[in-house]
Amino acid sequence: MVIGGLPLLPISLLNNDPAISGGLMDLTSSDLLALLYTSIFGSAISYGVYFYNATRGSLTKLSSLTFLTPMFASIFGYLYLGETFSPLQLAGAFVTVIAIYMVNYRDTVDEA
Repeated sequence: MVIGGLPLLPISLLNNDPAISGGLMDLTSSDLLALLYTSIFGSAISYGVYFYNATRGSLTKLSSLTFLTPMFASIFGYLYLGETFSPLQLAGAFVTVIAIYMVNYRDTVDEA
């Protein structure tokens, strides 16, 4: 992620206000804590857990869990932002959970 972000720094400096001067001074302590939280838990730890599990199990099962990302975003939007779900969205969430279950527990069903 650092290597991917390095080319973005000069583009940001050329197209926008400088990232190093001025912009950082406007951040509050809660902004910095949120940035620190997402940097540590949203990327560093989650990638570490992902690659640890990738070496230990089935990549198909592991990659199926990425379909839960929009579901978690929707749930937190509902809980914290007061967003609502349509019946079609709830049906889509149900189908997604069933499909993830089927991918991850297919071997158990086949053995019975």
